[in-house]
Amino acid sequence: MLVYIESKDFQINTFVLKCEPGETLARVKAKILHILYGMARDDFQFRLRYKGQFLRDAYTLEDYKIIDKSIIKMIPMAKNEESMKNLHASREANLSSGQTGEVTVALFEEVAMLRWRERMLADFKGLLFISTIFTLFSFFTLFWYSIAWIFVTTIYALWKCPTYTHKAGFVGASSLWPRRFMLVLGILVILNICASIALDVISLKDITNFDCGSSFDCDQLKIKTIFSVIFFSLHVLYLLMVSISNWLLFRNFKFQIGDILEEQMVISRDVGKVILAAKSGSYLNAIPCPSKPVWYAYFTGSQVC
Repeated sequence: MLVYIESKDFQINTFVLKCEPGETLARVKAKILHILYGMARDDFQFRLRYKGQFLRDAYTLEDYKIIDKSIIKMIPMAKNEESMKNLHASREANLSSGQTGEVTVALFEEVAMLRWRERMLADFKGLLFISTIFTLFSFFTLFWYSIAWIFVTTIYALWKCPTYTHKAGFVGASSLWPRRFMLVLGILVILNICASIALDVISLKDITNFDCGSSFDCDQLKIKTIFSVIFFSLHVLYLLMVSISNWLLFRNFKFQIGDILEEQMVISRDVGKVILAAKSGSYLNAIPCPSKPVWYAYFTGSQVC
């Protein structure tokens, strides 16, 4: 579903986020922080408010009955120390208080992972283009029919491979299911590796057992056999590089915006709640009383609890 985030502090008054009902407000805020990072405003501290109620990081959109195309207000935090004290005195302890140093570190860590994904995927697409060269030269090997599965794998890889940018996310034919694309491509690559190894072994056996005289056709056949060995050996090495890159990207695609930030925001909120509760004494009152016998209070002069 789509959620609109309204703010009067930016030229872009409304941010549009794609969310799921089960997502926490911490993850929603993480998505906003990534947008603010792209605007060089990641230090902007804010809270979210919906229908006059400030939203807590650990709760989900579904908990607050936030539906599709709802409008959430982005409220800036107080900037000076005195107003911050007044703000804490007037608000509940379990409201989030803007990003801490740990949250900032988590944001930079997520950005680094996403930028690595962007660069790696761009290099991976360049690596896939090399497959077109192998497709053309496979026709000149002893096993010219190998062009069939190499061509199918090449077309699928170049056609379905998505692109990624930090701002726009995944774009392309497989933008909705990037991990599924990597899984299918990985299976095709493994099958190609097995086929190339088998054909390479057969070519090597043909060289060791090669004996057809010194005619022109025989020399041509020998050259073709040597070329086949070199071709399929290089093809196996190339496919291993593709397979390793594919596996690394498959693991990286599991990561989503907010996976690290969500945990840090919820932890920061809980720590702040405990500290404020301890100052007011409510934390001590919440500690369960240990069970002690009556004679303990009689001899020590202290209370049982």
